[in-house]
Amino acid sequence: MIQKILLRIVFFLTLSVSFVFASGDSSFDGCFPHQGYGASPIALGSAYTAISNDILSLYWNPAGLAEIKSRQLITQQYDLGGLGITHSVLSFGAGQKGRGWAVSWNRLEPTNTWGYSYQEDTFAFGTGKKINSLQLGLSAKGYHSYLKSAEETDRKWSLGLDLGLIFNHNASRFGIATRDLISLPAPGVAREYSLGYAWIGSSQVLALGIDFQGQARTLKLGFEYQLLDGIAIRCGLRGTDLTAGVGFTFQNINIDYAFSNNSMGKSNIFTYQLSF
Repeated sequence: MIQKILLRIVFFLTLSVSFVFASGDSSFDGCFPHQGYGASPIALGSAYTAISNDILSLYWNPAGLAEIKSRQLITQQYDLGGLGITHSVLSFGAGQKGRGWAVSWNRLEPTNTWGYSYQEDTFAFGTGKKINSLQLGLSAKGYHSYLKSAEETDRKWSLGLDLGLIFNHNASRFGIATRDLISLPAPGVAREYSLGYAWIGSSQVLALGIDFQGQARTLKLGFEYQLLDGIAIRCGLRGTDLTAGVGFTFQNINIDYAFSNNSMGKSNIFTYQLSF
């Protein structure tokens, strides 16, 4: 409880400082530019760079969009870390014959901002193409933050470009993704690189990965086991943070759950996906 209160205080102090010192700079400097989404990837410790093969690839690795074989719609909403910050996602995509695309809207919004009104939105469009054993993808993003108090209103924008690659060899997959390789206007959003490997068996998936952002390195590990037809259990490790989850598939409906316990607190995440 004390940790959550302290995190809330730090978050709102960050908003206050950003608001006070914003002097006409239009460059986006939001609090959560790389907040991943999707219960399945999060349950796997975010080790999804090489696994990416559905609409969630738009964030994790756009090369995975090449494997979309139908129209897909996902939605997600949860309280981030129990901090009173609502994370909402809505995404739609489609694909066939080794080509796919997706669009998404991603919002983080505190429910209580101590007199402030704050929203952070990400709009993205991406596409992927499969060429033999190789998959290539890219996505363009627009970041927007909105901060309002009784005295002033501040809006900031930024554009970003992500690139991704996946190489398939038998049951193994190798993935590379770069988030915000290009970010405008400068300084923009910090660049992030992700490397991943996945072994995909008939009923098991093992995934490894590492993220690079500046001098920071984050190791990721994920494991999935198909317990029964239509039921998968998952667990993972992101740095020192444990994750776990379960997925249910019934005809063209997927319901995924993830539990995440990290420095921001404990999160219970549900993602709903419809294929048609």
